[in-house]
Amino acid sequence: MYYEDASEFDLSKVRAYGGVNVYYQTDPLKNGGAGTVYLKPFSQQYGNLIIDNRNISTSGYSTTLPFIGQGFSTSLEPHCLTNTNANWKPNSLIGIKLNPYPNGENVFTVIGNDSTKIYTEPSEGDMTQISQSGYPYIGENYVFDLTVKGKARVFTSDRIKIFGALTVESGSTLKAENIER
Repeated sequence: MYYEDASEFDLSKVRAYGGVNVYYQTDPLKNGGAGTVYLKPFSQQYGNLIIDNRNISTSGYSTTLPFIGQGFSTSLEPHCLTNTNANWKPNSLIGIKLNPYPNGENVFTVIGNDSTKIYTEPSEGDMTQISQSGYPYIGENYVFDLTVKGKARVFTSDRIKIFGALTVESGSTLKAENIER
């Protein structure tokens, strides 16, 4: 949810419920992922991500954040990284940051993708100035606050960069390639 002013609204009441299977309520293998809420005031560069499973037990990491993952580019252009071995869901990576040289700090915002190509925001620079074809890459998710609660079990193979607070309540789990605060 993007908003200008929430002064007359209680954002703590915004909820997205996870998926409990009503036919198998006692079997965590049958339950779905946690409810996920993204709150972003226009005045803030990054939003707040809340992942809440409402104390519903699940098996494994039931909530996977969208991710670019790690790999090696097969082609690199100023605003397009190609990995012919990838199988990304088209336009599922928009807004995630792409780091075309994981040992460096430069990231580029994804503005679109197909199954093997990622397109980045041209105004953020030329990726070929810091990397080249055949080099590794990784995705990075940027958030202000990140809250994982209610037995949520969250996974991403990308890095997560948190500019505000990280809260992982007891009984909940967060697994990422790297978590930077």
